[in-house]
Amino acid sequence: MVFPLRVLDIWRGNWPHAVVHRFPDCGHWVLEDAPDEIADCVRAFLAAALPD
Repeated sequence: MVFPLRVLDIWRGNWPHAVVHRFPDCGHWVLEDAPDEIADCVRAFLAAALPD
């Protein structure tokens, strides 16, 4: 877990429309534990955020 769930609750309260991705099999180093999944999330975010 990167940070306690109470911290996620605070973040979600401040940014209620933010997309939350959970990686239950990962530890603190999510980029090392799930590099392909993280890359997919970043690509999807950029595709949605950048104009064609």
